[in-house]
Amino acid sequence: MAWTATIYRVDDEADAERYGIEPRVIGGRDGVWRQLRRLLPGLYTNGWEGWLVGDGWRMQLSLWWRMAPAIRGGVDSIQVEVTGDGDPLAVLVTLCSQHGWCLFDDETGCFVDLDDPAGTSWEGSVEDLTPARRSLAVMLVPEALRRDWREVVLYDLDGAPSRDDEDLFRRFPLGRAEDVRERIGAALPDTVWSGRRGRADVGGSRLLFHIKETGLVDTLRIWAAGPEADAWITALCEPNGWSAWDPTTQAFTTLHATSQEAVVQELVARYPGNVLAFPSR
Repeated sequence: MAWTATIYRVDDEADAERYGIEPRVIGGRDGVWRQLRRLLPGLYTNGWEGWLVGDGWRMQLSLWWRMAPAIRGGVDSIQVEVTGDGDPLAVLVTLCSQHGWCLFDDETGCFVDLDDPAGTSWEGSVEDLTPARRSLAVMLVPEALRRDWREVVLYDLDGAPSRDDEDLFRRFPLGRAEDVRERIGAALPDTVWSGRRGRADVGGSRLLFHIKETGLVDTLRIWAAGPEADAWITALCEPNGWSAWDPTTQAFTTLHATSQEAVVQELVARYPGNVLAFPSR
């Protein structure tokens, strides 16, 4: 079976469940890894992700900062993904108790009672659904994670790219949160969601999403890794009229046809000067 949880540091668990989680800083990335290794001596780390093999289970730990992978700097949450039929709760409860952290069950939307963790959505009695054991290198370092992660920002541009006063591009909202989720699922059917986080493993590539539960989504920052990531980002953008901006190169890796200057000028030329032309999707 598979189970996901998140480790936070919050002032009051009851208030966090009721009004929303505003995590405190856990520590710097390197310091957090050192804290984890003291209680998890078999932990293998690579960048912002780590892996641990236990008695009948495999655990993946991901460091996050402000809803994005903590490639460097501070950490305010640790995402935990477990597969197997063993019981990882004892390890996680000890880890959180020792450091004053809280364990949030992503499946139930509640914090785990560290004094009585039996009420979580984890069930250790199901049949083992994990594949046959492979070599340690193959098991711990998937192909997509051997590559550098990069940030991509998705826009629904208002015509050809031009910046506004906030140094962002003129744009429409991508849509309501629930609609954006559906559009991602339609373009990438293998996307798996856990709370507000989504992950799509496509071939040797991986895309990570983080979308709020309600309201309009203005722009969407995603993280991508792997050789086919650009192709899958294009497959996501094309049917939705979105474009993908790479902040590192300061260029659009995907610029939708309705936002290309020549296409926009052709549309404008069809109408008199007192008519505003909006590209159709």
